[in-house]
Amino acid sequence: MAADKIPGGQPPALESAISARRRGRTGLAISWEHIPWWGVIILLVGVVVGFSVLTSTQYLDAIYFIFDLPWNRDAVGKTKIEADGTWSLTIKPPLEPGTYTFFAEYVDKTNQSLGRSEAYRIEVPAGVEAAEAEPLTAPSETPVRVQTSTPTLSGVAPAGNTVVLYDDFSGNIGRIAKRIWRANGVFLTIRVTLISFAAALILGLIFGLMRVSSGSPDLSIHAGRRLLIGVVLAALVLAFVPAWRTLNAALLTLFITEAIMFLLPAMPYTFST
Repeated sequence: MAADKIPGGQPPALESAISARRRGRTGLAISWEHIPWWGVIILLVGVVVGFSVLTSTQYLDAIYFIFDLPWNRDAVGKTKIEADGTWSLTIKPPLEPGTYTFFAEYVDKTNQSLGRSEAYRIEVPAGVEAAEAEPLTAPSETPVRVQTSTPTLSGVAPAGNTVVLYDDFSGNIGRIAKRIWRANGVFLTIRVTLISFAAALILGLIFGLMRVSSGSPDLSIHAGRRLLIGVVLAALVLAFVPAWRTLNAALLTLFITEAIMFLLPAMPYTFST
């Protein structure tokens, strides 16, 4: 007689425990697939609230810490405001060519915000190097073209406090995506997971190349056809992304595309294993 078969049927509690053990869980565990979407939201909110209570911080501070907010700006430096109310700050490291928006936030000794300046908009042309230049003394509605990759901004603020200069890229989706990718907190965990998965995928592809299993494909079949398609795909990518038309970027694009196309038959085998 099976261990989980008792004449006369099982008591409800025992049947539940046996069912849970068959799924590899303890009798008190909750099956994740049975948790509704609102239950997941409650769990996430509970984590945030619990963190706030344990650390004696406000809920907003906890959210900012967990998700490493904000994602639309970076602090590029700070300096003390002089006794006469003036401040000046040189942006370092050197800026890449492009258009930037900066603003200065004024904070007191307790790090409480006292206000912020209007936006300083600048344009860094291609080919300029880091060099001393006259500071920009006032915000502007349109980008001011500078002849240095390390411009200096200055202004007037309440004396005796601190100026924190921010690079604001709210309208730049690409830079926001990069900021999210290098964020700490939850996104650090996600990033490590993705990198680990990519490493496992590469290892699986290597095993596929070595044909360590009878199920691994022969990559030499139609390899020339796939590589030719890879050249066409790389050309299309360069046609739609002008910024990648430099020699190094084009070679890297071609290499990655060709590698993917060459290993393409091994990918289903890799995912399945």
